[in-house]
Amino acid sequence: AGLRTKAAISEAELTGMTEAMAHEGELGSGCAMYGQSPLGKPYVANGAAPQALPEKSAKKLQSVCPSVYAANGGPQGLWCCDPSQVDLLATKLALLHEVVLGCPACDHNFKHLWCSFTCSPHQMDFAQVNKTTGPSSKPEVDTIDYFVAPRFGESIWNSCKEVKVSSMNVKAMDTLCKTDDCKGWHMMLSKQGEKFPLLNPITIQFPLNSTSSPVPSGVAPMNDTLPTCYDNTLGCSCGDCPQGPSCRKPEPAPPPPPPGCTALGLPGNSLSCMDVGLLVAFLVIAVSGTFTWARATRREEEEESRGDLDDYANAEEPLLATKESDATFARTTVHQKVKNAVEDEANALVLPPVESFLRGWFYKQGVWIATNPFTTLLLTLLFVGLCLLGLLRFEVETNPENLWVPSGSTTKAEQDFFNKAFGKFYRIEQLILSRNDTSSNSSIVDDDTIRLMFDMQDIVGNISVPVGEGQNATLDDICFKPFGPSGNCATQSVLQYWQMDRNTFEYAASNHPNQSDWMEFCFQHWITEESCFSAFKAPMDPKLVFGGFPRDQGNIVYSNESTSLIVVYLVDNSEENLDAALAFEEKFIEVVQEKLVGMAEKHSLRLSYSSESSVQKELERESNADAMTVLLSFIAMFVYMTFVLGGARSCKPSLLCFRTRVLLGLGGVLLVVLSVLCAAGILSALGVKSTLLIVEVIPFLALAIGVDNMCILAHTLQCEDVNTALPIRVGNALSSAGPSITLAASAEVLAFLAGVLTGMPACTTFALFAAITVLIDYVFQVTAFVAMLHLDEQRIKNLRMDCFPCLKEIRASNRLDEKGASHDGGILEYLIISFSGVLQNKFVQISILLSFLAMLFGALSCIQHVELGLEQTVALPKDSYLQDYFHDIASQLRVGPPVYFVQKNLDIHPESTDVNKTCSTAGCFPNSMLNQIQNAAEIAPSSYIATSAASWIDDYISWINPSLNRCCRMYSNETFCPTASTDDCETCFDGNSPDPLFHLHGSRPTIAQINKTIPWFMEAIPSKECAKAGRGAYNTELERSSSDPTGYSGVSEGVVTAARYRGYHTPLATQNDFIMALREAKRLTQKISQELGLEVFPYSVFYVFFEQYLEMDYYAAVTFTVAAVSILIVSYFFLGSLWAAGLTMLVVMSVVVDMMGCMYLFGIQFNAVSLTNLAMAIGIALEFCVHIVRAFTVADGTKTFRAQVALARMGTPVFNGIALTKLIGVLVLSLSQTEIFQIYYFRMYFILVVLSTLHAFVLLPVLLMLAGPPRLAYKLAGEFDSLE
Repeated sequence: AGLRTKAAISEAELTGMTEAMAHEGELGSGCAMYGQSPLGKPYVANGAAPQALPEKSAKKLQSVCPSVYAANGGPQGLWCCDPSQVDLLATKLALLHEVVLGCPACDHNFKHLWCSFTCSPHQMDFAQVNKTTGPSSKPEVDTIDYFVAPRFGESIWNSCKEVKVSSMNVKAMDTLCKTDDCKGWHMMLSKQGEKFPLLNPITIQFPLNSTSSPVPSGVAPMNDTLPTCYDNTLGCSCGDCPQGPSCRKPEPAPPPPPPGCTALGLPGNSLSCMDVGLLVAFLVIAVSGTFTWARATRREEEEESRGDLDDYANAEEPLLATKESDATFARTTVHQKVKNAVEDEANALVLPPVESFLRGWFYKQGVWIATNPFTTLLLTLLFVGLCLLGLLRFEVETNPENLWVPSGSTTKAEQDFFNKAFGKFYRIEQLILSRNDTSSNSSIVDDDTIRLMFDMQDIVGNISVPVGEGQNATLDDICFKPFGPSGNCATQSVLQYWQMDRNTFEYAASNHPNQSDWMEFCFQHWITEESCFSAFKAPMDPKLVFGGFPRDQGNIVYSNESTSLIVVYLVDNSEENLDAALAFEEKFIEVVQEKLVGMAEKHSLRLSYSSESSVQKELERESNADAMTVLLSFIAMFVYMTFVLGGARSCKPSLLCFRTRVLLGLGGVLLVVLSVLCAAGILSALGVKSTLLIVEVIPFLALAIGVDNMCILAHTLQCEDVNTALPIRVGNALSSAGPSITLAASAEVLAFLAGVLTGMPACTTFALFAAITVLIDYVFQVTAFVAMLHLDEQRIKNLRMDCFPCLKEIRASNRLDEKGASHDGGILEYLIISFSGVLQNKFVQISILLSFLAMLFGALSCIQHVELGLEQTVALPKDSYLQDYFHDIASQLRVGPPVYFVQKNLDIHPESTDVNKTCSTAGCFPNSMLNQIQNAAEIAPSSYIATSAASWIDDYISWINPSLNRCCRMYSNETFCPTASTDDCETCFDGNSPDPLFHLHGSRPTIAQINKTIPWFMEAIPSKECAKAGRGAYNTELERSSSDPTGYSGVSEGVVTAARYRGYHTPLATQNDFIMALREAKRLTQKISQELGLEVFPYSVFYVFFEQYLEMDYYAAVTFTVAAVSILIVSYFFLGSLWAAGLTMLVVMSVVVDMMGCMYLFGIQFNAVSLTNLAMAIGIALEFCVHIVRAFTVADGTKTFRAQVALARMGTPVFNGIALTKLIGVLVLSLSQTEIFQIYYFRMYFILVVLSTLHAFVLLPVLLMLAGPPRLAYKLAGEFDSLE
């Protein structure tokens, strides 16, 4: 049916149709118009009798109006048109035929409408001249009323309303209505009847029969019976006629579920069902927990009243208590018990095998390092030197695709296939010109603005960049040219309506003085009027070059409602053109900033702009912009570290310069820097490229972690008895703190390695760098830093000046006698001990548990609202010119990114069903691929597909249809005859060729016929006479191959290797829009592949960057699970208690959950960066908790007292060395100029530090007091071993 010609319709069928179309009742004859002027205006006939046509004109009328011709007498018929009118009618109907060819019924019905209006002998029955012009002796029609019955108009509308113009991705009715929102038959006909000098010289009105304006007497409105679009003879495809009974209707998108829990009778804007469930769960747990706690407290009070003996450690006052203040006495008592606990820990407890081994190892290591500090430092430098050799291969990766596309990505593989088959997608350079006052709705389209656009175009067109010795390249040299090197650039600009020629514009403007909307003609007739075509000979869709007009409003008048003009320069992205393109883009941005922006401002306009390489360039600039911020963070942590490392011991003011530890702090910072460099060297040697994120963040992260352990080592050494030999003190300090530091470092390394599971190369590399850096930093801390600490202790003991150790205090009065000195924790330890006393209160404990439980459930409620994505504006500097560009992209553009549906291995043999499974013209399957894409476009808001797909296969089938006698033509020697040729050429497949090759048999061409004509189709230039031609629109839609005789891979063998079909997404403004567009496109193609057995996938340039979000939940689950299990296992081995390890993991994961809840409150999106931060947060949160838990497991006494001992012993180093150090470094990051630093590092790490501190100092002690693990067992007699 798709190739069936009018001549193929049987005489019986034609007779049946014409009889059905006869007017109801008897009609008179008479003409309202007859003949026409040289300008095409018909003359008034005043009821004159119809006339016969010459034979040649009669045959032409028969060919263009077969049904009207047959219904009105055929060869013997009389007509209200002369030969010139027949010629003009044939020309206009040929244009209409091009638009609606895919639907024979629509084509037939429109021809019936206009053939009857122009030539019917009963013209006076339904047409009346309303207004005339010209001389009274021979008046011309100016306005005429064409009376059409609603049934007749509805028949035309219903048969045509869904017909598409395939190559333009628009509905035919939008073209014929001159608007992209045609509504109803009357609007359609009225728009076609409007007077336009270049198209329609008269006004044709379509009056409606109403009470106020009834149809005049004697008028019988046109009411012939017309075939439907699913008629058996003239039926259309489901794509053009979805209302057909055999067509599958597009399923409407389900309405979005209301946010409120309506199932429980709550309002739609109230709490969700999950929120309600969490609230109920919290109340149940809170009430039952409080009740259980109350009963347990009452039971304990009853037991105490019976006089049960307390454990000896409960006796926090000696029997002979003094009248000293309770606070001071408690403080002294706890200090004594801490000392006893340390002794028990070293000598009397059965330690876990791992810790027991590490204690012995670290004691020996500490003594050896203290004995040989310079040897240790020399070995460290040798190791560093070897690692630094790897920096010879150091490279920084800045390609966004290599940074943010998951390894093994399906979308990446599809993109590679697309690039190999069709070449890389164009590079895009873009300008958006808009008004400064974005709130103004006034149009930007006027003559002065267009002239400004021409001025800008001249400047851009004259940009020249060197590309070789003595050679320069301009835009014309590197742009994409759809018609080949000799053609014009496919620039998308409003200037294309005047073929990018200023003289053409000025000539047109001079013909329309003082007319503000004179340009609208081309904006509305961009498909049908050849004079409005672009310089590269293709229609220019106004939605691509205008912006800011109302989104959901029909009848857009672009010249009155557009608030921005959009220019897109498409640049060839081939490898041989890459260097020139990059050079041009750099110069393009420079010229725009220096010249074009100022030109726009002089006209009170604003210009935003971008090039293909802009994002990458701005990211590189971002790195330099934040270098000072990172440096300040380093300095702040360094200054604080020198203070903390100096300890809290009292000393004379005159000894201040001798007791500070600036050199030690500087040495610690140097070790951190060296650990970063070593990690970079090792990974560079292995071929792993660094990233800007690593260069900026890893040093800060390593210093924040490294300072913690250094402070703990220094604090532990200060707690040692100063009367002991220094090497023994160092050995004891490393033996005591080493296992705890090793546990924290091990957990951090494993947590960071869990970040590798995110799959993002940038995050994977970041996590790998972080893990190796922390590991090397840990090794340096227990080796080189211990040596530095030993040397600094010697310096202090010898009263040598800190920064100038050659200077020594020699005054005897200033010598410090430290014999028997002991560690004094100072005010912070006093506050911590006092705070631990408050935590003993039962009411305080239950309040804390309920508060943290409420925080946890609140976080779980917030997590469901955290958005996926990473806004591009966040990743760029705040002062980047791309900030305005991305804002305008979201607010001004009214068309989304192009989407290609790529098909592999299309079998085009006539006996195969693949073609019918793919196409959307007459004869195709109702559920064909292109019909399903069209169905998706019908529910665009939910499918994110805005248009049907431009189909080369549909237009090829139409192009070889002999009814389009100006399309597929050939010379007598069977070579292609272009449409523009005036030679005597023969129409292909019209049945007149003696060669059987050019005779169609069946509905689809054979392989031989395709091999002969597909190259002709691809090289044929679209024109007014044949808009279906493929050059420019389709000659890049099939994979090319020099080895295939047709020039296209697989065509000669009957299987098209790769073909693509272009559509557009709806405008995408938010990250969720991009994610959902990808998800829905993949869902659609998977459905097509499963139902039809075709190999199809979607492709758009942004897909590779958003595929990660389709599986972000999976990545998060795996990452958190691996990190949590790693913490559990490592903690168990080091703590020797599954109970302790589980409790630690519970608190750490509570920190992470609360942190995710805070992400919603602080506006932080969930993406690979935040996921990596959350994975690392597990390790950092563990560091806050594990030291206290470990101190608890080795302390003696009741659970409450042991928790106090753990806080007293580890609270100060954890707070000073971990919490405050990180807090100071993080606060400096708030000065960053880049939002990604402020959001994903300042905000997230600030939240982490605050939550970890609260959990470690508030929740964890309460949990230990209530449900802490048993302490480690004492050794039995005979099991005591010497530390030596």
